[in-house]
Order: sequence, then structure tokens, then C-alpha cells
Amino acid sequence: MVTSTNRPPAGEGSPQGEPEAAGEAPLERLRVLVVEDNVVNRQILQLVLRKKFGIASVAVEDGESAVEAAAAEPFDVVLMDLQMPGIDGVEATRRIRERSGEGPPVILALSASTVDADRDRCLAAGMDGFLTKPVVPADLRGELERCALRMTGRA
Repeated sequence: MVTSTNRPPAGEGSPQGEPEAAGEAPLERLRVLVVEDNVVNRQILQLVLRKKFGIASVAVEDGESAVEAAAAEPFDVVLMDLQMPGIDGVEATRRIRERSGEGPPVILALSASTVDADRDRCLAAGMDGFLTKPVVPADLRGELERCALRMTGRA
């Protein structure tokens, strides 16, 4: 199991150094787990989260590690790759949901596939959303804002 933590330097505020606009959710408060078996994709996701959105994240490389991490720490959002060796993203989601019920974390699928059947399978397994790879930062931001608003009770 490879685990990496991506914490912004102490005292670093929002990535742009600007206060939040009224109605915006504070993304940097989200606790995010990145589950991705490809080391380059994992590092890019963590970099985007930290540099563009000010979000610290923890990353693991497989489904089994994702289930263990989600049981050990309360994450708000899990970015879950679908195709991984061993336990895939769908099975890892089912196991996380068995332990956490319908509440947090929000689980977003990450896949290069754009096939509706894959999207439907993810939602049936308990995932809350679907992002295609390569992940477009604006799409990721929209999903993260939706999660943050839901958690603050403003959605």
C-alpha cells in the first residue's frame, strides 16, 4: 500500500489568496482521499487539489487500501479510480458504503470510459458522481463545490 499525504504549507490560505465569495463553499476544508493506481495520475490529482483548490489530500494506490483508509479516517470526498488491480473501484465503493451507510463520504468515480453503462454501474454501487479522465479541473471544482455545499447544509 502506498499512501501519500498532500498538505498545504502552514499558513497557506486559499490558492488565490482571496476571501471566499458569498455562497461559495470553503473547498480547502474538505478531507479528500485520492484512490488511483497510476502513480502519475495520482500525483497530478493531488497537485491539482492542492495548487488550484487549496485542498490537502491523502492518496492510496488500490481499492483495498481505500477501504482501509476510509475506515481509519473520516473523509468527506473519495476520488475513486474504477479500474485497479485487485479490488476495483466499484467493489471498494460497495465495501466503504457497507461500513459508512449512505452518509459521507461522497464518492466520485474517475474513469476514462464515457459509456453510460459504466456510469450506471457506478451509481448503482453507491457512487455519487462520475468524472471522466483526464479530469478537467473545472469539472472537478464543480463536483467538489457541490460536495462542500451539501456538507455545510447550503445545497
